[in-house]
Amino acid sequence: MILDGARDAQLRDTIQYGTKRAAGYGITDRRELCKYIDLGVVFGRDFDTDRCSSWAGKILGQRRSPTVRMKTLLTAAKRQLGNR
Repeated sequence: MILDGARDAQLRDTIQYGTKRAAGYGITDRRELCKYIDLGVVFGRDFDTDRCSSWAGKILGQRRSPTVRMKTLLTAAKRQLGNR
C-alpha cells in the first residue's frame, strides 16, 4: 500500500502522539502501545482525557500493571462500541 505524503505524515503524527500519551501511563510494550494507538483512532486521539470517554481515563489512572490496564481498557472499549 502506497500512501501519499500528507497521509503518511498524518499517520506518523498519530503514532508519535499516541506513543507519547501511552508512555505517560507507562505503556511502552509494542503490543500494548499498538492497542492504545488503535483506541485513539477509534475514540479520538485524546480519548484518555475526553469527557465523552471518561471511562478510559479512569481505567488508565488505576494502579495496575500496564498490561492489566490495557486488557481492562479494551474490554470497556468493546462494551462502549456495542452501545453505539
